[in-house]
Amino acid sequence: MSPRFEIQLEQDTFHKSVYDDTNSLFLLRGKVLLVSSSSLGARHISLTFRGEFVLNRGLQATRKVLFEQKRHFSLEEASGQHTFAFEFPLPADLPETATASYGKIQYSLKAAMETSLFWPKITAQKDVYICRDIDPLACMSYNTHLEATWNDLVDYEIIIPCPEYTPGDSIPIYFKHRLLSSKCRLLGVWAGLDEKTEYKKIHKNIVTEGDVVRSHLQTSAKAIESNSDSSFLSIPIPKSPKEVHLHCTTPYMKVYHILYARIQVELDGELRSILSILPIYIVSNTSNSSTPEALNGMDQLPSYYAVKLDCPPDYSSCFVV
Repeated sequence: MSPRFEIQLEQDTFHKSVYDDTNSLFLLRGKVLLVSSSSLGARHISLTFRGEFVLNRGLQATRKVLFEQKRHFSLEEASGQHTFAFEFPLPADLPETATASYGKIQYSLKAAMETSLFWPKITAQKDVYICRDIDPLACMSYNTHLEATWNDLVDYEIIIPCPEYTPGDSIPIYFKHRLLSSKCRLLGVWAGLDEKTEYKKIHKNIVTEGDVVRSHLQTSAKAIESNSDSSFLSIPIPKSPKEVHLHCTTPYMKVYHILYARIQVELDGELRSILSILPIYIVSNTSNSSTPEALNGMDQLPSYYAVKLDCPPDYSSCFVV
């Protein structure tokens, strides 16, 4: 009968925020469980926590260990049930877990038990995730409402409800458009969602600027109805992690998303586009939300209401005799 050998964690996901002290620590706690009916010839168990950055893009292949700690446990008799508790202090400035088309930052625990020649090496592994919550103030600085006038010919507005979405969501986009001149004719609206990934280059532990990879995720278009001053589009965000990757900002790679919105017009027989750009966040649906609604739980500045004091009477309605 094969032995039972596994890693059990109190928690496998840790959230770091912009307010965390860089000197603070996460505590990764758990236990290694071994249940065996025979001795297996084992004498010790090794446990390794490792974080690494992996990049595979064409001829560019990089593997860099970001953090590593080890523990060793003695094993006098492998038969029966054994539990080995452990605790790893992890610095809060570790980069978050991230995945992109050609690279990833990953963390894992691996336990290994050396056995006799009659048994193969027995291992167990558990993934650990470090998530970086979006800065609420930075999220609020993302523009969700653009309003302008194009060449004194078209007044327009482009509005999205919020800057933060999750895979599988749809982004509603509201257009307002008003002609200011008969020289111009409104034709249609268009929207596109792009993902951009910046990969850094690492040489002798020195990180330098690398390449930017751009992928088109979705597009949507619609003709503007005659005499209409508003239009609506919806952009679906792919749900599969193979098609869209989550926002991340690390020293080794960066993933971000941009929403492009266009109003297409005809001017002097030529097709012209009024382009607007709205950066957005695509985050995990398990992340701590940083939308304005989530800020309700934060400390708010006090509200100030006008207090009506004793004032002189208003003589505007008095008549002089």
